[in-house]
Amino acid sequence: MKLLKCVPGRWLFQLTPREQRLFAEVLGLYPVIPVGARRLSTQSHGPSLEESQHLLEEALAEQRQAHRRRVAEFLSDPLTVHATKSYTRLTLAPPHVEWLLQVLNDVRVGSWIHLGSPDYEGERQLEVTEENARHFWAREVAGAFQSVLLAALAGEP
Repeated sequence: MKLLKCVPGRWLFQLTPREQRLFAEVLGLYPVIPVGARRLSTQSHGPSLEESQHLLEEALAEQRQAHRRRVAEFLSDPLTVHATKSYTRLTLAPPHVEWLLQVLNDVRVGSWIHLGSPDYEGERQLEVTEENARHFWAREVAGAFQSVLLAALAGEP
């Protein structure tokens, strides 16, 4: 994914056909963070905390559904995604970039959680297996797309 042009309020990116397939595939994985992975508190318990946690889970479920619909709409919007035989162009406004960063972050963090939330030492010892390859791949690909988007936000080529 390469930034082609930045004009006020819009970024134009170009993807190869392979990058477009990877982009669509990684967005299609959303949501990845397991339900219940986000806790309000790990130290207190009680009815009001449990009720608040339930409300958080409901709000997150609604957000996931909205983002999932938005992923489908985004990928099929000809004004945003223009595909030809040799490349795909993405025209993104700031809200698109912010939203894409959220979705990609969910895929990246969720994949890290599924890999066992390894720290630096655990990461070095992580063995890619048939069972965890999908999460390892998704984490890396989502991170690569996030890097390009963040560089565009920072004004870097």
